[in-house]
Amino acid sequence: FNAIHLSAVLVKLAKLHEAADSSSSSNSSSTQRRDAQQLALQLAEELLQRLGECSSARQAANASWALATLQCNVPARLLQSTAQQLSCSEGALLSASQPQELAMLAWGLAKLQHDPSCALWPQLVAAAQQQLPGFKPQELSMLMWALASLRQGQQQRWRSGAPAEAGGGRSSSSSSNFTARWLVDAAEEQQLHHDHSSHFNA
Repeated sequence: FNAIHLSAVLVKLAKLHEAADSSSSSNSSSTQRRDAQQLALQLAEELLQRLGECSSARQAANASWALATLQCNVPARLLQSTAQQLSCSEGALLSASQPQELAMLAWGLAKLQHDPSCALWPQLVAAAQQQLPGFKPQELSMLMWALASLRQGQQQRWRSGAPAEAGGGRSSSSSSNFTARWLVDAAEEQQLHHDHSSHFNA
C-alpha cells in the first residue's frame, strides 16, 4: 500500500460508516464506530510514514477529513508530525494542492482541534490565498468555517491563560490577525466573483 491507497481506504471507511450510521441501531452503531476509529488511526499512522511520497497535500487532506468524519480521538503527536511534514520546504506540498484539498485539510484539522498556534496554519492560509478565485462555494465555506473555528480556539486559549506561542509557529496574536484578515479578504473576493458572474449572466 502506498500513500494514495491508504488515503483512499480512509475516505472509503468514513463514507461507509456514514452510510451504516443511518441504518444501524444505536448499540450496533457505537461498536462499529469504535472499530472504524481504531482501524482509521492505524491507517493514519501508516500514512504518516509515507507522506514523503506525496506531491501535494491531497493524501493528508483525505486522511484528516476521514478522521474528523469518524470523530477519531487523534493523538496530538500524530497531528503535530503531519503538520511538520506539510510545513517542510516552506509549505511546498500546500502550494501544490488544489482548493478542494486545502479546504478538506483545513476542515479536518479544525474538527480534530489541531493546535491553533501551529506554523502550518499561516502556510495553509497563504496557499489558499493564492488560489482563492478557484474555490467553489462549498470549499470556501469549509475553509472559512475552519478558520473561524481556529480563531475561537485561540480566544479560548487566551482566556485559559495558555502560552502565547506554541508549536514553533507565529504568536497566537499574529496568527489570529492573519486569519481575521483572510476571512475578510475571502468574503470580499467571493462577493466580487458573485457580482462579476451576475453581471455577465444578466
